[in-house]
Amino acid sequence: MPLTFEQAKARVSPDAPVQPGSAEHLEIIALMRQSGVVFAEDNVEPPPPGLARTLADFAPYREREMKTPKPVLPSKKDWLSLRSNRKAYHEHIADNATVPVGSHEPPPRHLSWVGKTPPKMDRPMSKHEWISLLK
Repeated sequence: MPLTFEQAKARVSPDAPVQPGSAEHLEIIALMRQSGVVFAEDNVEPPPPGLARTLADFAPYREREMKTPKPVLPSKKDWLSLRSNRKAYHEHIADNATVPVGSHEPPPRHLSWVGKTPPKMDRPMSKHEWISLLK
């Protein structure tokens, strides 16, 4: 979901006011673009070239399709290029540094094939039958 200006400002500089054109303001705009906001300057198409002198010259204006701009998903490198995202990423890593990534439980003993002898193949059988005959 696209961020509003207030939500992006709360991430970049929650306490201090932001001056237009400052580094914080540019970071807020970049953060909004990365979240999916499409600004008007991203949606402008250049006009068809040349002067319109006859009705046929207006065809590019009449027959054009209105394209809906799609937000561009940033790569990890682009996402981490913003200071506020990098700070949130490092805080997340630091908070979860002590939590184990995953606990690995060994498989139950009845599913282990160690020490089991394979059955004799006196007739064709399915894999399921063969596994069920392991002892």
